[in-house]
Amino acid sequence: MIFELAKIQQGISKFRFQLTAAELELDYCKEAFTEAIVFSGQTNRSGDEIIVKGTVATKMKVQCSRCLKPFYYELAADVEFVVKTQDKGPDNVIVWDEDYVIVDHYGTLDTASLLRDLILLELPLHPLCDQNCKGLCPICGKNLNEGPCSCEREDIPSVWGPLERIKEEKITKKIEVKDGSTKKKTLKSAE
Repeated sequence: MIFELAKIQQGISKFRFQLTAAELELDYCKEAFTEAIVFSGQTNRSGDEIIVKGTVATKMKVQCSRCLKPFYYELAADVEFVVKTQDKGPDNVIVWDEDYVIVDHYGTLDTASLLRDLILLELPLHPLCDQNCKGLCPICGKNLNEGPCSCEREDIPSVWGPLERIKEEKITKKIEVKDGSTKKKTLKSAE
């Protein structure tokens, strides 16, 4: 996505661009993008300064990390940076992760790298089709969201078992009375 700075007018101007995965060098996962990548927002030019605010959004087909079922994930990320135009500045600038960029008055600004990085950073590491996804049975592989399986599982003891037993037991504590003697008092653990 390239902005030609000489064409951006003073004041607020809206923009909307539709991009493909190939344009953002996301060819290796282009099948995942079920809709165009949309970069929309506004520019606000005041003298030699341009403020760009927008959103990059798309819909992707991803696979649940628990049940392996494919589902659609809506992705959106905010974009904001400031451009300072000046005489004899760089002609063509690629915006990467800068918040402030200096460019020639008649130069161009390429935001493809920035948009690609924002999309990649917004992708969840472990996408879930639902927060309550039960996943797959570790024995037979059945999707447990569709119902229970008939596998017999032996109960695996909890690693917290010894601590849970201590919590359940009564605790005896010595309490010192004002006259110097001690008494034993039985306390139940607090829950």
